[in-house]
Amino acid sequence: MKNDSSVMKTAHFVAADGWEVDLSLWADAADCGPCHQGNDSR
Repeated sequence: MKNDSSVMKTAHFVAADGWEVDLSLWADAADCGPCHQGNDSR
């Protein structure tokens, strides 16, 4: 499912755990969702 914000939530979860997150690399994350088998992520 796209646009479910789970990817961006993951970035914030990782950052909250103390890991450095380069948010510029996640700029389009709001338009992404987790991939599932058979889903072409490109």
